[in-house]
Amino acid sequence: MKRRLAATALILMLPLGMAACGSTQSTADACKEIATARDAVLKESESVDISSMDSQQEYADFLTKMTGIYKESAKNVTNKDVKTAFKDVLDDLDKLINLLNTNENASASPDYESIQDNMDTHGEALNNLCGFTWDR
Repeated sequence: MKRRLAATALILMLPLGMAACGSTQSTADACKEIATARDAVLKESESVDISSMDSQQEYADFLTKMTGIYKESAKNVTNKDVKTAFKDVLDDLDKLINLLNTNENASASPDYESIQDNMDTHGEALNNLCGFTWDR
């Protein structure tokens, strides 16, 4: 009898569980994930003075670490629109890191300005979806 009740309960719960798996993440929840990562990045970078970094490589390493925090949060962003906008920003950061790692004078490269422009555009698109700024 108990087994039959347990089986019935499982059968009744199955559609609820499947509905939960198929549900979509709201824009607000997706943006909350990014905002949490942004706050972690800001906290992590509070003790760092970027202007005093001795080398471009040191800056690239720092940026890689901060981008890693964002990439971890990206795993929890499933809202299609937010995910796409966030991926664009992360791709721009990866391009910047790659440029810093491969070009001794990255800031003089024409690619540097293009990447910065793309970061501005993609960052603004993400901000328009989420309604926050990158500096809190």
